Amino acid sequence: MKNKKIIYTIVTTVLAGVLIGLFFTVSNQDLDVENNKLKVAATIFPLYDIVSNVAGDSVDVELLLPSGASPHFYEFTPRQLAGL
Repeated sequence: MKNKKIIYTIVTTVLAGVLIGLFFTVSNQDLDVENNKLKVAATIFPLYDIVSNVAGDSVDVELLLPSGASPHFYEFTPRQLAGL
């Protein structure tokens, strides 16, 4: 019983740390100042589609892989990496 409480405390602390870390990783550079929208980059179309449908118009979503490209063999261009 004592071990379960310790494990529960550790898991709760780690999850709280992750959530606090995610909260502080969104900076002003990630927001579009003109539209006040968060910029999100998705590597594959299913992720792009999910983010677009869930966030709606409040987020600018960019698809990194072109249509028909394999995510296993695609190499990002320097311009795409600089934009990230």
